[in-house]
Amino acid sequence: MGLQLASNMQMSNLILESDCLSLIQKLNSQIRIETEVGVVIRNIKRMMMYLGADSYKYIKREANGAAHMMAHSMTIWDERLRMVEEEARNAQSYREALLKYCGVDIEY
Repeated sequence: MGLQLASNMQMSNLILESDCLSLIQKLNSQIRIETEVGVVIRNIKRMMMYLGADSYKYIKREANGAAHMMAHSMTIWDERLRMVEEEARNAQSYREALLKYCGVDIEY
């Protein structure tokens, strides 16, 4: 989710941080893993290359609070945007739905 968000926002020079040491070790390894986990690892590496980054860093769980808070915030916004889209499909204007669920007003 975070890499997709970074891609959508056209971010670059990223450092992927995780409190999962085995994940970071696999990402930093040149050994090809022939399992479902290997597919996930290759997808992460491809996305990071696309974003112009390939830095993977282990951080302790206690230091990962900012990432957790950001992910939680994005989950809330994803839910609000889902409600906006649903409301807009139900014959209300997109502008009214944005105002109702997100407190955001747009002008045309």
